[in-house]
Amino acid sequence: MTSASGPKGYYQALALYRSTDGGSTWTTTKANASSSYARAIAVDPAQEKALFMSFTDYDTGRYGLVKSVDGGATWKNVPTGGIDQIVDLEFDPLNSRRIYLCSESSGFYRSDNGGLSWQKMMEDGACFVLVSKRTSRKIFVTQHNAVYVSGDQGKTWEKIDIGSQQNDECLSLSYDETRRILYVGTEGGGILKKQL
Repeated sequence: MTSASGPKGYYQALALYRSTDGGSTWTTTKANASSSYARAIAVDPAQEKALFMSFTDYDTGRYGLVKSVDGGATWKNVPTGGIDQIVDLEFDPLNSRRIYLCSESSGFYRSDNGGLSWQKMMEDGACFVLVSKRTSRKIFVTQHNAVYVSGDQGKTWEKIDIGSQQNDECLSLSYDETRRILYVGTEGGGILKKQL
């Protein structure tokens, strides 16, 4: 299951489940053909009804990216220039025209024009992105068993030493802005903690 904050939506298999009353009631809508399932979702911080979602069609193996501006009622395809296996998406919290994209097969990308075009910011597969809420110049990206940080929105990168368990797949990230502590959720190695 993939979820994102904003208009509380939970993507599971073929549909988007959305609640506007804190979970008391739910509505559902399908974004694509019945053979597709969601991979990642990102909600525009400036327009809570605008969201992007990546998907995979498990009948054809086709990957794609779609956008809704009405809370998931309708969708349109977003051209990606051949980028596939999109496993994570994140808006810049201070500039919703800037969107980050992780492709498990080809790298890490940034769009500065709302998804109209994409610029590669990192080679090799990227799995998860986290943008600092306090200063959106700082972003974290995982590449399987490694974590990288950039202080200039992806132009340059520094690998973070997260300890002796770096052979475990990095599955999620959380950053305590006040105490400057990075938490890394791993497969098999538990949650790792790094003071930055």
